[in-house]
Amino acid sequence: MSEDLAAETSAIRVSDAAQHEKDALYLHPSEHSSLALTSALLDGTNFLAWQRAVYVSLGTKMKLGFINGSFPCPAVGSTSYEQWRRVDLTVTSWIWNSMSKDIVEAFMYCATSRELWIAIQKRYGRSNGPMVYQLQREISSVSQQDLSLTAYFNKVVKLWNDLCCIAPPPKCRCGRCTCGVNEAIAGSTASTQLVQFLMGLHESYNSERSQILMLDPLPDIERAFSMVYAVEKQREVQIEMNDSISHMACQLTLKNNKGEGDKPMYKKKPYIDKRNAICSNCRKPGHTQDTCFQLHGVPDWYKTLTDKKKKGKHFCCQCG
Repeated sequence: MSEDLAAETSAIRVSDAAQHEKDALYLHPSEHSSLALTSALLDGTNFLAWQRAVYVSLGTKMKLGFINGSFPCPAVGSTSYEQWRRVDLTVTSWIWNSMSKDIVEAFMYCATSRELWIAIQKRYGRSNGPMVYQLQREISSVSQQDLSLTAYFNKVVKLWNDLCCIAPPPKCRCGRCTCGVNEAIAGSTASTQLVQFLMGLHESYNSERSQILMLDPLPDIERAFSMVYAVEKQREVQIEMNDSISHMACQLTLKNNKGEGDKPMYKKKPYIDKRNAICSNCRKPGHTQDTCFQLHGVPDWYKTLTDKKKKGKHFCCQCG
């Protein structure tokens, strides 16, 4: 009997939780007013990415209707007014917490979260024309250069997403289209993005670029990235192998050039008996042409040796 009661209670709790998840006026105990919707605060230069993050975060909490106008304020005095007002103030606080301190002070007196959202869009959501121009210009000039393949790919994808956010491609919305125009537009956009990605690749990927363009049909952008990424990883492995081989060869050379006690070994010059040698230049005995003083001058060591001999003779004379 107790087991049946526990099962029934559990089922009721699950049903209540499901009801709450669909209720925009419900606030979970963890959804307090000090919560922030995004990890990156709005600083005036990152509005597009910030706006997208706020949309996603509020959407997961069933609170998007408070800022887009789809869940307007009920009549004052109605049964749901106080709860709506409470949730709307919480959403307003969340948005404030997602803005930098230098910016949030200018938006502290907005009456509702909807009013706050419109004010932010007016100030930082600039006219689409200049933004589209700037994004299109960046997309047309973006290239890999010294970036890794992953960093370059992420950079160009971010530009595409920003452009799609402020200037989305047209779509048929009548619901009765049978010509496949939506698929055609999506395919054309994908082909354009693929070409842009390939154009910006480093020249070291020229062969991979040609191979991808020769495919029919053309692969999607994710498949093209995967193909080039595999080549990049293969090159990195080859470089590591070459470095390892070079290091081993260097160590082996150093080992072979060392004798006992890790002292370097030097080859001695072969001894040449010059007592019977005759210089072909001065015709004097005791040296050869390659060491003849008439040709090469008197070296310093010979002058020093001569001076020492003279001093020795002088000392012997004084002693005698």
